[in-house]
Amino acid sequence: MVFWVSLAILCVAVVAGIAFCGVRGFQLYRQAKRSGAKLTAEMDRINGVMAEIERHSAQATAASERLNGATRRVSVSRARLEVQLAAIREAQALVRRTFWFVPGI
Repeated sequence: MVFWVSLAILCVAVVAGIAFCGVRGFQLYRQAKRSGAKLTAEMDRINGVMAEIERHSAQATAASERLNGATRRVSVSRARLEVQLAAIREAQALVRRTFWFVPGI
């Protein structure tokens, strides 16, 4: 009789262990499914942010190129201005030497 009671307790323990493992396995499966969905959503968000960063980087590069072009144009314009100012100063000096007797020139 003790044998049968022990066997019954063993069977109940085995069935309870299998049921416990089944329930925990099912919970693990559901949690993995939820985590996978969250991970996928987060990866999509990160990909979107990276695409936006790439777009901003491309815009910054284009703006930098425009700035370099504008800087070159300003440099050329400044050089032309310096030449023109030198010519004006030379003309003013010539006028001052020619009309040295006229006040205010």
